[in-house]
Amino acid sequence: MAASASCFTLIAPERLHTRRWGDQAVVYDDRTGDTHLLGALAVDVLRQLERSPLDRDALLERLEDADADTVDEVLVKLVESNLCTAVS
Repeated sequence: MAASASCFTLIAPERLHTRRWGDQAVVYDDRTGDTHLLGALAVDVLRQLERSPLDRDALLERLEDADADTVDEVLVKLVESNLCTAVS
């Protein structure tokens, strides 16, 4: 998956439950019963995608201090975890 070429959206955002502690968070997906431990940037990406589908460049604009390569890594992990999906 080329993170820079896709728009991303959450999969069933109403089914995700997040609890944040410091710079980490736990996200429970009640569709699958999976619990995910995420870092602060991943949670920030999820929060942005809750508002609307975004492409990588739009995410980078909203996450001012984020490095492009790190955002790409986070997007890949979120897609692999079935928390978000890439759409064309």
